Amino acid sequence: MKRIVMATVALSFMTACGGGSSSTRDLNPINQLNRMIEFQRYLITVTPNSKSFPFDMCNVIKGFMIINNNVATGTILSLNKSYIVSGRYIPDTGAIDGAFTDNDDNIAPYTGLLNSEKGSGTWSDDFNCIGTWVALKDD
Repeated sequence: MKRIVMATVALSFMTACGGGSSSTRDLNPINQLNRMIEFQRYLITVTPNSKSFPFDMCNVIKGFMIINNNVATGTILSLNKSYIVSGRYIPDTGAIDGAFTDNDDNIAPYTGLLNSEKGSGTWSDDFNCIGTWVALKDD
């Protein structure tokens, strides 16, 4: 009888403290990577796959992006311009979307996927440039 009471007390204690079954935990490693981003800085490279004519305004540009509380911010730089990175990150799916904008209100919307280590996606802009972006965790 004493053993049954001890076992019942131990089981009650484990249940109250979160012990016992792990059936509610998400064991998918992709979801675990995505949920781990609270504050992370990434180095980002934005590469065109096309050139606009006649101005040839598409160039490879680099900078950084920060994810903080599911919001993307940052700056990417070309030789003569800086662009603001803005967007939103959805941890459950790893989806990210937003825009690269400059002071002249030129907008390049982007979409992609991101986790705690890296990300990539596509973009297009007002000058008919299209391309890809790649983000790598900045240690």
